Formats: sequence, C-alpha cells, structure tokens
Amino acid sequence: MANGPLIIDLMHPMDAVLQFPTIGRVSDQNVEIPLWIKNDGQPFDLTGYRLGFYGRDAKGVAKIALQDPVGPAIEAGRVTFTMPGAAFQAAGQYQEAWFRIEKDGQLVSSLNVKFNVLENNVEFGVDDEPYYSEIEKLITDFKTAIDNSKNEALSIIEDYRQKFQNVTADATWLMDQLDVIAAKIKSNDIATSSQLKQAVADLSTKLITEISKRPTNQDVIDMLERGFANFDGGQPHAIDDEATLKKTYPSGHDGVFITINTGHMWMWGPQGAWIDGGPYQSTVIKDHSVDITKLSGNAQTPIFIPSKDGIPNYDSATNTFDFRCNTDSAYFMMNNKVIQVPQPLVVKNSVFANPVTTSAKLIYDADSGSFSFIGWTEKLGINQTMIGGLRRSNKGWFWSGSMDITVDGKEVNQYIIPSNILFSISSKVAPDFNTDTREFNFNSKNHTTATVFIGDRAIPVPEGTIATPTEEALTGNTLRLVFNVVDYSAKVINWTEETPPYCVALATILMNYSDHPLIIGGFPYTINGADPDAEKNKVELTPSKDGAPIYNVSDRSLDLNCYTDSAYIIYNGKSYRIPRQTIIEGNGDLKATSIKYIFNPKSMEFKSLGWNESVELGWVVIASARLTVGNEVLFSANFPITVKGASFKSRATDNPLNAKVKGINHRGFNTVAPEESRSAYLLSKRNGYHHWEGDINWTKDNVPMMIHDKAINRTARNLDGSQISGTVNITDLNYADLAKYDFGIVKGDRYKGEPLLSFEELVKLARYNDVFLHIEFKYAFTQEQVQILHNIIVKYNMLDRIGWQAFGWDNLKPMMELEPNGQYELLGGDVTDDYFTKMAALKTETNTIIASQDASRNVADIQKIADKGYPIYLWTVDDGDTVRKFRDIGMVEGIMTNGAINVADELVK
Repeated sequence: MANGPLIIDLMHPMDAVLQFPTIGRVSDQNVEIPLWIKNDGQPFDLTGYRLGFYGRDAKGVAKIALQDPVGPAIEAGRVTFTMPGAAFQAAGQYQEAWFRIEKDGQLVSSLNVKFNVLENNVEFGVDDEPYYSEIEKLITDFKTAIDNSKNEALSIIEDYRQKFQNVTADATWLMDQLDVIAAKIKSNDIATSSQLKQAVADLSTKLITEISKRPTNQDVIDMLERGFANFDGGQPHAIDDEATLKKTYPSGHDGVFITINTGHMWMWGPQGAWIDGGPYQSTVIKDHSVDITKLSGNAQTPIFIPSKDGIPNYDSATNTFDFRCNTDSAYFMMNNKVIQVPQPLVVKNSVFANPVTTSAKLIYDADSGSFSFIGWTEKLGINQTMIGGLRRSNKGWFWSGSMDITVDGKEVNQYIIPSNILFSISSKVAPDFNTDTREFNFNSKNHTTATVFIGDRAIPVPEGTIATPTEEALTGNTLRLVFNVVDYSAKVINWTEETPPYCVALATILMNYSDHPLIIGGFPYTINGADPDAEKNKVELTPSKDGAPIYNVSDRSLDLNCYTDSAYIIYNGKSYRIPRQTIIEGNGDLKATSIKYIFNPKSMEFKSLGWNESVELGWVVIASARLTVGNEVLFSANFPITVKGASFKSRATDNPLNAKVKGINHRGFNTVAPEESRSAYLLSKRNGYHHWEGDINWTKDNVPMMIHDKAINRTARNLDGSQISGTVNITDLNYADLAKYDFGIVKGDRYKGEPLLSFEELVKLARYNDVFLHIEFKYAFTQEQVQILHNIIVKYNMLDRIGWQAFGWDNLKPMMELEPNGQYELLGGDVTDDYFTKMAALKTETNTIIASQDASRNVADIQKIADKGYPIYLWTVDDGDTVRKFRDIGMVEGIMTNGAINVADELVK
C-alpha cells in the first residue's frame, strides 16, 4: 500500500474510508494492512490485546478470525494486520466492514472502514497436485512393480528397460542401475520371488518329515492310560516311625514314606537300604531359628577390631595392605566366630598391577583362612566375605569398608577431602547467623537443600541442620563454620581449634567487624534474620513523566506515579522498569509515625515495613518516611516525593479558567484516579485544571451517567473486586443496578467503592469548583434525553460554562435548537472543502463553533482551520513536544490532556 497506516483511536472511534486504491484484488491472499492504534492521540500498547476484522462484501459476510498483533513496535501501537483470501472473494465495495480490538474476550473498541476490491485480470492459483515428468512416473511404476511378489524381478527389469528407452534416449544412468540390479539377482545378492517360493517349499517338506516322526494323539492316550493303571496316587505313605517302616518292608518298597513321629521322608535306595531324606515339608521358618551361622560368608558384614599397633595401612607405592599386626593381633567377627588376623600380615594387591584398573575388593576366604584382593567385578564365593573396597583416582584414594584405614599413613574415610570446596545456599531462604546463640542455621529446605560441593561430589545439607558453637566459640572473636562430610553435622568452632576429623571449613565469621558480624564464605547470608547491607544499598529512582512519587498521609501508601509513562529504579548499575500503576501499600499500622519502602530486584516486588522490622535478604530500602509532631512528612530517599494534599505534581502550575490556551483535563485526572469519577475531577482541580472533559451514556431508566464505554466491563468490577463475566452494557441497567458494581477498584484499593458519577453530580461539582465542562455526545440522543441535559444545565446556571462535543455533528443539532447561543465542539473530520462547508452550515451569529482535532494531524491542516477563523482544541496530548509543535498557531485555544503534562509549563519551555 502506498499510503501510511490506518489510525484507530480507542477514545474517538469514527467512520473512515481507507484511501488505498490498491488494497486488494479478487483472489488476493494475505494482504498486509499497517495499523496505528492510539488512545486519545497517543500510541497504545497492544500487548495482551487481539485484533479482528469483520465485513460484508457483495457475496456475503467474511469473518476473519482474531489475530495476535504483530509488528515492529507493538508497544507503540504500530502493528500489521494480515487479511486472508476470505476478504477478497468478489469485486466491489464492502457494504459493511470494521476492525475491532478485544482483550480477554471483551470488545475494547472498533472502527468502521470502507474499501474497494478490484477485479483480478490475471488469476494465479496454487496447483495442489505435484508435477511428474514421464520418466518420474515410469520410475514410480517400476518401484511398485518390483515390490510385487507375484511378478518375477528379472522379467520386470527387462520390461521396464524398453519403456525407459521409449521415454528418453538419455537414460544411460538408469540403464546402468538396471544392469547392477540384475547382476545382484544372478549372484544371489537379491532373492527373486521364485527363489523365495522354492525356499518355503523346501522348509514345508522338512517340517512334514519331522512331524511324521512325532507320536500320534492315540499314542499319547495309550501312554496315559498305562500310567494311570499302575499309579498309586502319587502321595507319600504315612507310617508310625523308622522301626515300623524297616520291619514292615525289610526288602524295600516303591514310593515315599513319611514317619509320623519325625516328619522325615524315607526312600528305598539303590544300595538296598532305607535312606532318611530329612524333613518332608516346611511351611514357615520358625522365629529366631535362623542365626548368623546359617548365612554364607558373602552375605555378612564383618566387625573389625584393629591391633594395638593401629589401624591398617595401604602403601600405594608397593600396592600392599598391612594389617599392622606386629606386636598384637587384629580380629574379625564373622559367622558368629572370632577370626584372628595372623601376625604379621601384609596382603599384596596384584589387581593394581594393571595400570588401567582403578578398583579392587579385599576379601576373606573362610575355606582357606586367607585374605586377598580380587577384581571389583569378580563374584564372591559362598564362604568369601568382603572386607572393603579400594579405589584410586587422580583426586586421591577412596576406601569403603567395615573398618577405617590409612593410605600412605594418612587417615581416610570414604575419600580424601580435596581443597576445592564450594557451598551453595537453599533457593528458598538464605542461611542465618544468630549473634546471641552463635548458631548458624543453614535454612536447608526439603527439595531445595543447601549443598556442599567437594570436587565433583555434591553433598546435600539435611533439612533443619544447625551448626552449634563449641565452648571456645562462645567467647572467641574469630570463628570458623565447619561441616562433617561423613555424618553431615556442622559446628561453629574457634579459630584456634583444630578442624575435627572429616570436616571441611565453609566460612570464617568475624564477630568484631563494624556494627555486625561479617561472614566470609562467598555466599549470601542474614544476621539475626535481616540483610546486614540492606540499609546501605540506597537506590536511584527516575520518575515517570507523570511526576514524582506520591505519598498518601492517610493510608501511608507510596504511589510511584507510573500511569502514562514508566519510572525506573537504578540499583547496582542495573535499571529496573517499574510496572504501570505500582502503588506500595502502607503496612496497615496507621498509628506508626515511621515506615520503610523496600524493593526486591529479583522478583520486582514492592512492599512497606515498620521501622523496627528487619529487611529480608534480597530486598533493599528505596525510601523511608517520618511523620513529625507538626504532621509534616520527612523523607529519606534519593529522589523527590510529593505529599497528597499539597500537590500531586512536582511542578504543578495553575491553568486559569480564562487562560488564552486552556488545559482541558481529559476524563479528569485519570492517570491516578478512576476516569470520570468524583475523585478524578477533584484531583484535576488540585492540579490546576479548570476545564474538565467527560462522556455521557444513559441507563435503561434514562439517567445520564459519566462513562466513556457503553460496556462497564473495562472500568468496573464486581463488589468483591472480581472481573465481571460477560458484557454488561449500562444501557441495560437501571440507575439502582449500578450499586451492584465497584467503579473505583480498577485504580487500586484506595479507590475501592467509588460509585459511577452522574451528569448532574458532575455539573454540581463543576459549579462549586468554578470549572468549565466539555461534554461529549457518544451517539444520537433522543429529544427527551437532550431536554434532560438542558434542564440540568439551566437548573445549576451553567449555560455559559459548558461546551457540547460529538464526532457525529448531526447529533448536536437537537441541543443547538434548545440552546442556540451554546458552544459546540466538532470532533475530528478530514480537513477538506466539505469539512469547512459542514462547519459553516452549523455556525450562526450567536453560537461558538470549535474545531476539536486530533493532535496527530500535521501542522498544515491545523493552520488551514485557523485561516478560516475557527478556534481550535487539540486532543489528546501527553507530551510537551506536541504542545510546542502547535503553539505558534494563534487559533489553538485548548489542549486536552490526561494530566501527564502541565499545559502552562510546556508552553513556555
């Protein structure tokens, strides 16, 4: 498309004509239309919203599914909408068409559009069928034929050889491949169908021959009958005792006999004598009937007592294991027996003669009464018992067994502790040191344990582990935190104490450091539950364009004032963008005179604390407030803070009612308070605005209310703060029904319970505050409704303090008839000859006509209006550059803003 994007303004939807002659032709696919979505003239962040298109052309209705916005600058409202082919089915102008913007399934705004679809002189379609050349078709047919077991491969090859030659004389490569396949078949590399058939026939013949050798069913029946005829039941025979058995059957007998008195089974043996076969049957092992003497050696763990000469030693140079039984003996307890280790005893480890082998087992063989080393994968014999396992590596020696040993004279237990030790805290909460008890709580939690890393091994610290101090550590100034890698216990010891066996040092604790202990270990920690450095880590804050943060004396909240723009926190050299509408609620103690506001850079959370509350690890103090006896508020912060009640803006300047360039507050001070609410308009006055803008929609029982949308879903919630389900239109509600909804909580809890403002209440509020109103007709009101509005204005003597505005200019004519001397503000419209003709038709000698235009228009268009002598209002302006862009046009007499800028300030910059 040749022209710029289509602008959709959420605050001022209007009919428009797309001036794109080449928007599309019949059968076009995926036509991209650039859109620029604005909110009262300002770029609108489309994150979280969806776009859709609905239209009716000459053939019917085209409904294009909603799309997620895409484009180079979604946050700036610039996106691309892709129109599928469904939108270009017939030539001609669309009868109805509109874009719509939705969020969470609810309509936010829409824009009616018109455009033409041109005839398509040349149609290009997509051929869904793939193209095959004749040679490709033959190849496909050939593959199918060659796979068919009903055909002979060689004959198929010869058949297709001729077909390929007929298709092309350039089939040399294919012919070569056919020759190769034929050669493989002839050399038995590939079995042909006939060969496979012959193999199956041969196999069938062999199977039939083997089956014929097997007994027939009748043979099996005859064998069973003969067996049953000579079968005695298969059960053993009971007899009183051994003597009776031998007396009754001195020459033996077939079968098994059970002696009743012992339960043993007896059988006549091949030597011609009765044999005792032991107990016939056992159903359960009696309690305590199995002791260690009934276990094989490889099922036992021996108990070892070293000699008086000391624990055994392994010499890595000679690969020998010395039991150190020089002047005394060592002992093992195995099989409930004491095994004495001979004096002296040195066992050679021949397994490590192979330099590649790294592991071996030390065993005791009860049959030979000897000790030896075997390979790690070798199986133990029945009477062999494993004493321990030894492993060598480039990180030291490792031993696991029933006794402690030394390697080259140094004690080891499981492994030698290397020097590279790391400690990682739990991901739930940092460890804490208690200065009173001198206990170090690892705060290790289940599934997120604190962990000690030793070399390549990770040792989880058990949940609930607390390092308790030794007696010497209770009075020392320099302490050490140690962890036992065998039993996973921990201690706080004095600097002069020796490190206990199998312990590693994790940190040093300096008790006399500054104003709190210092833990040197390279990990985060707290002292008595608080971050010792939190109070020192002051942060920088860059306020938003909305102004400095606002402190509310009544509820102790701190509003970071991020509504039309973002503020930023700078901490440790990194910038953090503060989420829109962030308000740090007070801690609830309204009697307290001091409060701290803290920030967590990792989670981007904000909260407040009482003055004496500890700051948890990971949080930093960004500001603190103190209420004085005179009810003044003193702040400690690196940025300005304003106090609610004095001024909401750091540079608020009063914009007089009769100012030459008026500041018109759009929907009240809606950057802070709920739009078009009592709070928003009063806040507008406190910030120097004497001109308020608002919109009228009507209830079902004909009460005019101040609300921009027909649907209340965007600006209202249920009384419990939850989202309203389904679309609820104010035109379907009676005035009394509005009490069922909360129109303030969308801007925070401090506005909870704010009711919807009626037009009459707004007029009274404007009269009491000496304010001029600018009220928009959202659509064509009935004559009765217009009369109601006029009656209210007359009632409060505000005829000279109101301007009526509308996009549909004809909507204003009923009010013009009632009030011919009124002020009428004509919203929007392309600056063409037709525009000026329509304006001239509405202008009389007694009324005032204002050209209210979008500030995104170029200066030349606005100057054309000025040249015709019409006063001009511009909407909606929230940056100073736009104000200054038009300030040299003398007829610009009003700047409408949401409150992000002060018009009087910006004009003189």
